[in-house]
Amino acid sequence: MIDKNFYLENLTAFDLMIGSDRAEAEKVIFRVYCILQRDRIWLSNLALPEEIDQEDVDMLHDIEEELEVLDQTYNFRFQEFHKMVLENLGAENNAWADLDDEDDDFDDIFGDLYDDEDLDEDIEGIH
Repeated sequence: MIDKNFYLENLTAFDLMIGSDRAEAEKVIFRVYCILQRDRIWLSNLALPEEIDQEDVDMLHDIEEELEVLDQTYNFRFQEFHKMVLENLGAENNAWADLDDEDDDFDDIFGDLYDDEDLDEDIEGIH
């Protein structure tokens, strides 16, 4: 699951770009930051014991430390970004919950997008 080449390639690209193109370098380093968060969640919450490799654990720890140094050096404000993402995810989840719970016209709004007869025809077409 953890793609070591992704980290190596993107951190190398970041090193090459940071002196000449800060905007592109930021895109690369935030991509690394986001994938690191995904990999950390997978490792701690989803991976089966046999899928956990100590080398991967160590590598993610090293990447996290490197990003902390880069954050201090270049002021990327990863923590603020992380907080903003979590707040936006919470707001988005609440919006869907509100729509589902409070909107009596949910089926009227979305019901005709895909009715059961269309689904049955699609399933029959697969067989």
